[in-house]
Amino acid sequence: MLTVSVLAGVVATAISIFVAALFLHAGVSKWRSPGAYRETVAAVLGERGANHAVRCLAAIEVAVAVLVAFPVSRVPGLLVSCTVLAGYAGVMAYQLRWGDANLRCGCSGPASDTRIGSELVWRNLLLAGAALWASSTAIAREANGLGLAVGLALVILVVYAALDQWVQNRQRWVRGVHI
Repeated sequence: MLTVSVLAGVVATAISIFVAALFLHAGVSKWRSPGAYRETVAAVLGERGANHAVRCLAAIEVAVAVLVAFPVSRVPGLLVSCTVLAGYAGVMAYQLRWGDANLRCGCSGPASDTRIGSELVWRNLLLAGAALWASSTAIAREANGLGLAVGLALVILVVYAALDQWVQNRQRWVRGVHI
């Protein structure tokens, strides 16, 4: 029988696995294709140093993934991920405020055509909140709970990818680009 605390541990562990996978994908994508992110970073930080900033962001994202992956460093990793996600949301909101809605966000890898938008600001804030909640909840320690958490994390990853594709398709439709 699943108790509330066991269920909370499973959900927190699933969120942790999802956050680790998300940050690992983001960091590796930036490391492998820094040029694909240069325009986005340069729009925020300026042309000078944009290449180094992309590499720095890649290193931070991979480090966050590693921190979150291990139970001993999970809480600090989730707190850093929360800060990074909230920071990304803030930067996107700032860019939107000043009319730069055509800027690629790079959220789903270098081939993605997703542009910054209010839905991405809200998504990042929701993810930051989930990471913050997971940091304050016990992790699943039993084999059954861990297996359930991995399965739930895979479901979250699929839902995330589907929603991201929906956002990208909607944005293309709004811009008049038909697939």
